[in-house]
Amino acid sequence: MNVDIHTKVRKSLCLFTLLRWGRVKWSQLLFFGLFFALFGPVSSGISQAESLAEPQKLATLVSTALGVEHSLVLFFLYAVIALPLLLVFSIWWLLRLRKRAQRLEADVIEANLSRRELLRKNDLLTIEFSRRERLERDLRANEERYRSYIEQAPIGIFVLRGNDEFALLNSALSQMTGYSKTELSTMKLAELFSSDTSKESATFFENIHQQDSSEKEITLRKKDGSVFISYIHAITLPGDSVMGFCMDITERKRAEEKIHHLAFFDALTALPNRRRLLDRLRQATSNGVQEHNLGALLMMDLDHFKNLNDTLGHDVGDRLLKQVGRRLMDCVRPDDTVSRVGGDEFVIILERLGKNVAAATRRADELVKKIQSAVSQLYPLTPGRPDYYITSSIGLTLFGDQDSSIDALLKKADVALYEAKKRGRNTYRFFSPEMQASIDDSTSLVDALRRALHNNEFTLYYQPQVNAVGRVVGAEALLRWTPPNADIISPLTFIAAAEESGLIVPIGDWVIVQGFRQLKRWQQYVETKDLKLSINVSADQFHQADFVAKIFNGIEQFDIDPTLITLELTESVVLQRVDQAIEKMLELKSRGISFSLDDFGTGYSSLSYLKLLPLDQVKIDSSFVRDISFDPDDAAIVRAILAMSDSLGLSVIAEGVETQVQREFLFDHGCLHYQGYLFGRPVPIENFSAHASHASK
Repeated sequence: MNVDIHTKVRKSLCLFTLLRWGRVKWSQLLFFGLFFALFGPVSSGISQAESLAEPQKLATLVSTALGVEHSLVLFFLYAVIALPLLLVFSIWWLLRLRKRAQRLEADVIEANLSRRELLRKNDLLTIEFSRRERLERDLRANEERYRSYIEQAPIGIFVLRGNDEFALLNSALSQMTGYSKTELSTMKLAELFSSDTSKESATFFENIHQQDSSEKEITLRKKDGSVFISYIHAITLPGDSVMGFCMDITERKRAEEKIHHLAFFDALTALPNRRRLLDRLRQATSNGVQEHNLGALLMMDLDHFKNLNDTLGHDVGDRLLKQVGRRLMDCVRPDDTVSRVGGDEFVIILERLGKNVAAATRRADELVKKIQSAVSQLYPLTPGRPDYYITSSIGLTLFGDQDSSIDALLKKADVALYEAKKRGRNTYRFFSPEMQASIDDSTSLVDALRRALHNNEFTLYYQPQVNAVGRVVGAEALLRWTPPNADIISPLTFIAAAEESGLIVPIGDWVIVQGFRQLKRWQQYVETKDLKLSINVSADQFHQADFVAKIFNGIEQFDIDPTLITLELTESVVLQRVDQAIEKMLELKSRGISFSLDDFGTGYSSLSYLKLLPLDQVKIDSSFVRDISFDPDDAAIVRAILAMSDSLGLSVIAEGVETQVQREFLFDHGCLHYQGYLFGRPVPIENFSAHASHASK
């Protein structure tokens, strides 16, 4: 066995002999060394196992057996011994290199990922830059466009900084004020305020930041020192700035003032006319009741004034009326009212005469005597002629101790005036209990109205409304009282009593139902299906909580087209609780119902509120139309109403048209709808069929 083992060893080690060195591969040497290191020393078959533990002896033994030099064998022996260590070290080093390579690979992968992410973000950033550049271009274009809009705007537009300086303004504002844009840019808005309204104007702009938006009529000063009235609508902007829109409304205000003066003041004496008087009387009676302070209403006529006109002419009579007006104004206190209601008739309101009847009567008596004394003084009317002497008759009544209707007060004063004239003129009379008979008649009238409503004694008459070519386009429903075995009674006789008693509400409801029923009949025929129906609505009726519901229920009940319904409201209706009135009107308009402002121009606030009301039409009162052909004041008022209505987009219908001259005047000035005796009187529906066949079938 020892020989065999040595033989195997020799065969194995022969690989490293010099003779065969050239054929030995390094991989074989490596394999041999590894085999020898692992299996050679542990072989138990070698007899000299103990000696193998010593390198010198082992080298000697191998060199002897192989015939190789001892040093060479010793070299290979040490190499074989060191080879496992080198192998382990190599493996460790390779593993370390591999780990570093893996880390490097991971770093490279991560770097590639980061690079791709950077590329992606770079692309997104490029897109974002492009988007922002596009937005900036669009913003610049929009800014230039809007600047152009502002610059070309026909109204003044400006932006104020927080310190009240102009940050932006257009040419219209520059032209309006007379300052150049350069001059305005160095000024503050307060420098444009008129000295009369500077404090009020400054307060207005200070309050804008609290209200976000506000509007006001402000007087501004031009560069040349003149002033103009401007309408400014201002809104707040981010950054404590204010943007304002300014319009020069000086001419419009002058026109409104002129129209207002024509409508509410007598053109001859410049005293309040009847329309203005009624408003002042309402205020005076209300104040008297609230303050428990009595006043007096005086109605005065000049005695035999007609003789003056007939003998000396109307121009001399006009001069007398002017002087009478001035003397009356000198006799009363600043809070009192002197008005001329027509001809030689003057009405005076004396307020705050006393807390009780005795004191008020005594003070009124003193003032009446003072007035009559002043009026009866001589009047220098015509140069070269003697001064004229005239006296007056006065009737008066107290008010303020209880609520009384305006009509009742005027009636009392009129009855007292009649009594003064019966007593020989040039005197005055208080309304007395003996004159109460006329008031008692009013009470009887209310009772009769209540019975008439219960017994269905009312009926509707219809007056046609025509267009510019004379074609009937609708009708107004007019109430008539038809008591049995008696003449027909006009509403002028009983409407005031109905309003005062509250019966106007059920009567008005009856009118609406009957009107809707007739509208349903019209819609059943081709000839009348497009006719519109105008229905008058009183203030008490309109302000009922269920008024809108009643209208809608009537439309549903009769299945009628609401666009054919026009509700006529007077100014007294819409000016009571304006906000509520507008809300109701808008709710009704949402269903297609139209609104017409009846008796337009006879109320004191029509011009102020007209732009706020959702109206479709205004109706020119017959009092303006009646004298339109020869009274320049009425003609001027009608022209102004037509022009203003046209600017507001409202249609106009004139009532009381009785002559072709009136119709032609209205047509020439833009009025295209008419109502009056020229086109047809109010008639029962049976007769109205002559205008529109089958209307009542």
